[in-house]
Amino acid sequence: MTYAIERTTKKVIVFHISNKIKENVKPLVNTVLSLNPSSIYTNRLNIYPGLISKAIRKRFQYCTNIIERTNLTLRIHIKRSSKKTICFSKSIIHIEIYLKIYFWE
Repeated sequence: MTYAIERTTKKVIVFHISNKIKENVKPLVNTVLSLNPSSIYTNRLNIYPGLISKAIRKRFQYCTNIIERTNLTLRIHIKRSSKKTICFSKSIIHIEIYLKIYFWE
């Protein structure tokens, strides 16, 4: 799963469930770029330089702690996303529905 969080409100802007390859991440990045951000903080995944211009893309370990905390919270709250639980859901549709409900406030 790949998703984008707005730094000040800590709300999920957009998410996409798939493998992290360029073709799958591109629609998510295009949605974020349409919001005209002043900067985008990413991890060291090698597909981001081809999708996000160097002027706004920043790679800082400390600036991605919000999304890492959200990852941990998701694993704790939504057991369907953890493979080592009894209630793990293999259906992408079910996981997407649970995430939409979880992120919607």
